[in-house]
Amino acid sequence: MTGCLKNIFALVGCGTLLLVGAVAGWQYRGELGSAYRHVTGGRRATDPVVTTGAASRHALESARKKENRFQRGKGPDAVMLTPAEMASLLRAAFPREAHHALDSVTVTLEPGRFTLGAGLRTSVFGQNALGRFQPLVREKERVEIGGPAEYLGDGIVRWVPDRLTLRSIPFPHAMVAGLVNQLTQRTDGSLLLKVPAAVQDMRIRPDGVIFYREIDR
Repeated sequence: MTGCLKNIFALVGCGTLLLVGAVAGWQYRGELGSAYRHVTGGRRATDPVVTTGAASRHALESARKKENRFQRGKGPDAVMLTPAEMASLLRAAFPREAHHALDSVTVTLEPGRFTLGAGLRTSVFGQNALGRFQPLVREKERVEIGGPAEYLGDGIVRWVPDRLTLRSIPFPHAMVAGLVNQLTQRTDGSLLLKVPAAVQDMRIRPDGVIFYREIDR
């Protein structure tokens, strides 16, 4: 009988501890979540995986070497460009006027998308392009331009931004194409990026951009 009572009390004690722990965990869930994100690098389990690289002369040279190697007849079946290499290629693809207006260029990769970040001389947009946002914008601001990209064939990748922020101000979607045109000197809100003619397919992943010789890899 005494043994049974001890078991009952033990079960009650364990149940009480579990209940107290559950209540405390719920009450302090925010603090616990912050601590977990601090330990794991600040990312929630549901956050999208992205990587960012900065444009540089070294990264551009590295990207060109990979492209040249891929272009050869006996080159590799696939080649991966790092975020820094893609940032360098994307910066080089802009026309001269925009090229001089951009500095500290970075590219963030997400599945199927590029996001370009840069310091931008806003005079490249002209006097009327910013509309009612003009009084809010300084001579130089941080810009982020993001959108999907696809391989069109014949050595051409087409990037079509669908999001633009300037000084952390998100611009209306209806204005994005017009502002992009001011940078790319095109009329369709896109930027065309030349890649080796041997490319037959492309995949944009958080860890890099892969060019393939064959489709449906």
